[in-house]
Amino acid sequence: MKKFLFLILASPMIHAYKTYELLPSAHEYKIVVQETEYTTINGYDSDGKISTHHFTQTRERYLEPKDAFDLGIRYESCSILHAALNKMEFFNEHIDISAALNVIVIKLQEAHSHRKASYWFSGIVGAAATSPWFFSGTTAHKLIASGVIAGFAGLTALAAKHGFIATSKKYKNIIHMLLSSPACIIKNKKQLRYTLAEATSLLAQEDQAKLHILLSCC
Repeated sequence: MKKFLFLILASPMIHAYKTYELLPSAHEYKIVVQETEYTTINGYDSDGKISTHHFTQTRERYLEPKDAFDLGIRYESCSILHAALNKMEFFNEHIDISAALNVIVIKLQEAHSHRKASYWFSGIVGAAATSPWFFSGTTAHKLIASGVIAGFAGLTALAAKHGFIATSKKYKNIIHMLLSSPACIIKNKKQLRYTLAEATSLLAQEDQAKLHILLSCC
């Protein structure tokens, strides 16, 4: 058992993620993207000391429009999504956007939950700003400590607010692209309105009005 636990602790921890960037291309049909994979390995060297190694690997990928469309939705890349829609429009291809809209709604709900959790956290931290006054110390030190705690709470809430605004704006632009492209079709318009109705409640009033206009055109 001890040997097994040692092997677990000694095993390296690997963290990896990928990013995608649209590349200019003269290819008639396929879309070229650059895939960059970032890998971090945390482990131990021969002396038993903790070591961290970073690796970056890039490659070009040639994608068909529908594959690029999926990639643009999942990785929130407006440029790749726009290129995919342009190719499909040029070659008179169509794609049902129901699944894409479901993904967007889930992402918006996750962003909304994160903002709500951040507000709760900042509220708890803000309430703790009064705690220095229950301990001994000079008034100046208490004011400084309270100010630092309250400032951290305020920055947390502000970061959550601006992060959600940026996310909602990005997805509003993606929804606009989908509903404006002749390559996108909707097999169930009733379901579309239901799906987007869940998303509009998570957006700012201005964005809700814009989405209402888009929905009325469907």
